[in-house]
Amino acid sequence: MQIYICVYGNIGYNHAMKTSRQRILEYVQAHYPLTAADLSQALRMTEANARHHLAILQERGLVQPAGQRLPEGKGRPSRLFMPSEKTLGDNLDQLAAALLEMVKDQGDPPNQDHAMHALAEQIARPGHGTVTIQEKSSRSLTQRLTHAVQLLNQLHYRARWEAWRGAPRLILGHCPYAAIIQQHPELCQMDSHLLEALAQAPARQTSKLTADSKGTLHCIFLIEEGHPQKPT
Repeated sequence: MQIYICVYGNIGYNHAMKTSRQRILEYVQAHYPLTAADLSQALRMTEANARHHLAILQERGLVQPAGQRLPEGKGRPSRLFMPSEKTLGDNLDQLAAALLEMVKDQGDPPNQDHAMHALAEQIARPGHGTVTIQEKSSRSLTQRLTHAVQLLNQLHYRARWEAWRGAPRLILGHCPYAAIIQQHPELCQMDSHLLEALAQAPARQTSKLTADSKGTLHCIFLIEEGHPQKPT
């Protein structure tokens, strides 16, 4: 008996062990837009089963609606599906890397730090809403950290904070720039400025992509009471 090995994403697996949902996703990627009826006919499953798997894939952000197909005669329109933007992928990491290379071309470290600070302020700005910096500063550090965590999690950092030896520490459980962080470590510098802008307190990184007891990588910043200094 011959066994064929395929690659799904970056993980190899036995073709015979491929799940129905994996086969559906691959078929959607290759033949979109399509309906549950199209899947039912192509993959030899019931239409109800195809709709069930499509609903789960949509829930997980892997497929998305793509309009409707009108019937040739009487009847109801059929929902069309296509791969989500997440599944199709993009070139945002290459674009970000190219822009950061332009920042590096500015030369000396002070100019680069100023650019990272300006970038952090720009990222933090949508989160300020109608609350001014002065109003933020009047809040307690606990309130500012709680608010900062909420905004950071909107930016996909999986953040949390905890009290730690006289100064709270802010823990980032996910690096949104993991695809380019090794080539551009200055993004950690930007993160420090971002935390300072959100918490209105100095932030000092003490751990970078360190594994915890569960093997999850995280970064840690100490947050101290006071006002962050802007680069000159």
